[in-house]
Amino acid sequence: MASFLGAHCGEVEIIYIEKNGAGFNDHTVCDYLETPRLKSRSIEVALACRNIYVLDETTDPISVEETNYQNIVLRMHRTADNLNYEAFVDGAPIGRFGACG
Repeated sequence: MASFLGAHCGEVEIIYIEKNGAGFNDHTVCDYLETPRLKSRSIEVALACRNIYVLDETTDPISVEETNYQNIVLRMHRTADNLNYEAFVDGAPIGRFGACG
C-alpha cells in the first residue's frame, strides 16, 4: 500500500490515497467500502464518496454541507514507464496522474 499513498496529480485534478480512504481535489472525500486490492502495479477499491463544503468556520464544530453521495470503483494502474498512473472510475479512464510537486 505504501507505494500508492499520497497525492497524485493529473492535468486538471488530484487524487489523494490515504490509509483510511481517498479523495479527489478539494471537496470530494471517500471511505473505503472494502480493503483495497493491491497488485505490484495497480490498486483497485470500491469507495463511498461525498462532496463536503464548509458553510461556517465560526461555529464549533465547523458547519458543513455534504452532497452528491455516490459509490464508485477507483483503479489506478502504473504505466509502462513506472512513473505515472492511469486512473479509471467505474471502468472509464479519467486521466494520467503523476507525482505532485
